[in-house]
Amino acid sequence: QHPEALDIEVGGKMEKVRNLVAHIFEVESFFANALLSDSPDYVKLNPDSVEEMFAAHESAHATIAQFLETATEEDLQKMHAFPRRPDYHFSGRKLLIQIMYHGVNHWGQVGLLVRRGGIDAGKPRDIIGTNALP
Repeated sequence: QHPEALDIEVGGKMEKVRNLVAHIFEVESFFANALLSDSPDYVKLNPDSVEEMFAAHESAHATIAQFLETATEEDLQKMHAFPRRPDYHFSGRKLLIQIMYHGVNHWGQVGLLVRRGGIDAGKPRDIIGTNALP
């Protein structure tokens, strides 16, 4: 509804909201693929393409749904290595939780930045505001 929100300055490592949104979906895709692969690819998204970013988001959610439909307790306990930090190891269960919290944390940032930019950010993108659960 407000494409101008994507050009709000973020600061730090992220230039604009569009870069933060790309980061959210890149990590979501990487972690979703890590559920099914021992060597997931980290795909860099074009922050200027809303269509590409949301397609990656939808694909990640489809991958997560696929995993959850067939996941066994063994799958949830399976340990994964983080490619860029070989000292990090985590279970499939922990990975699912990280996928959720990473997005919630960053969407909170996006909401704050957009509101500070004078644009209505809509309802919160947190657990209370989500339509994913009743």
